[in-house]
Amino acid sequence: MHGHCHTIISQTMTEIMNQVATKQRMHLLSREKLSSANLIVGLYNRGRSHWILIVADLKQKIYYHLDPFGPSRLARNTFNALRKYFDSRSSYIRGDEVNISKFSIRQLNQRIQNDGYNCGVLCLKIAEQLILCGSIDEVSLLSADRHKEREAIGATLLHNSVDLTERCIMCGAGDTSFIHAEYINWVQCDSCNQWCHIKCTGVASTADVDSTDFICLE
Repeated sequence: MHGHCHTIISQTMTEIMNQVATKQRMHLLSREKLSSANLIVGLYNRGRSHWILIVADLKQKIYYHLDPFGPSRLARNTFNALRKYFDSRSSYIRGDEVNISKFSIRQLNQRIQNDGYNCGVLCLKIAEQLILCGSIDEVSLLSADRHKEREAIGATLLHNSVDLTERCIMCGAGDTSFIHAEYINWVQCDSCNQWCHIKCTGVASTADVDSTDFICLE
């Protein structure tokens, strides 16, 4: 097993790769100490149609750009995007610096996806192997039964899912009485109607969100 792993949610990782991550996202990630992790893992949704697994192995000093379609010239670009993000985060969040500038870059040595829709399943299976075994050397031996893999992933997601109806959409913490508790500082998104802790939004005060429309993922 590869030790402590920190996961960056796919929406945030995609923003990082597209170099549009906001200060709000930076604030959310500040709640986790990234430098204490052995692995930082996230899924990048390229063009809203293809998943690529992004992994920074802080212990072995390796950056993984793991595209199920195989080696890609995009690897250097995604490496630079993550490096720039960590550099800007270090200037914003003191005491939790992550520097990957001297990491080596690794990719899959062959194409393992032969269709147009199983990239997500393959990325999850590769991530599982990397986290459990610390290696991507055997990814070509992954099961070819994608249907069963999809069913297993779906069952796992359902088993571990959390009802966010009365939880903060950003951190997942909640209080079942929050709608009626005036002393708890919450704000409702004017776009999706979900609720967030004001402290999770990065907004300074209640007055700041009362004075304008609030969009949780803007």
